[in-house]
Amino acid sequence: MHKIKQNSYSPPNTATVKKSVIEQMKPEQKPVPGEAKRLDTERPPQPKLSMLASKYPRLKEIDSKLKDQNKAIFESEKKRDKLKKELSECTGIFKGGRRKELQREIDSIDKQILNMKKRLSSIVKEYKFDSVQAFYKEFNAAKKENLAYQATRAEYEKIYGEKVANTTSVRDRLRQKEQIVKEREAGRVHQARQKDKGAR
Repeated sequence: MHKIKQNSYSPPNTATVKKSVIEQMKPEQKPVPGEAKRLDTERPPQPKLSMLASKYPRLKEIDSKLKDQNKAIFESEKKRDKLKKELSECTGIFKGGRRKELQREIDSIDKQILNMKKRLSSIVKEYKFDSVQAFYKEFNAAKKENLAYQATRAEYEKIYGEKVANTTSVRDRLRQKEQIVKEREAGRVHQARQKDKGAR
């Protein structure tokens, strides 16, 4: 019915076959060196520490001072509450002198606590913050950003391996070591003060 046309197909000559094979190979071979280049250029840049996150070690130092001050305030309040309890239990005609003595001690500790609370404000004002609340607002934001940066860096290092240089500069690491030393010293000074108080 349908006649198949004879001689409509002519086999390509050898030169054409060789040329087409070479043409087919070229696109496959070209991307190999280019692919490696593309992978290098596609790798995202290393995570960078934001300005706020870089402030975190210094803010942590201020936070440490505030915590020490709060701890001292708490100790004084505990002492005052103990004296107040003793005063409430100190009844009777012959204990009037002791009551006056206790009240004087309580009043003295109240003044001390008031001054210690004022010192909290002056600590943050030394570092150009308007209030303790303003400091903690920035401190918490910096802490959050710093944690996010640390997580991003850890993820980046996990993906790209040892090729990633540690983005914490030598200066930052020195600052962190200095901070650790300062915290230890502050702890020793605080303990020495506590011992002195206990010795009195």
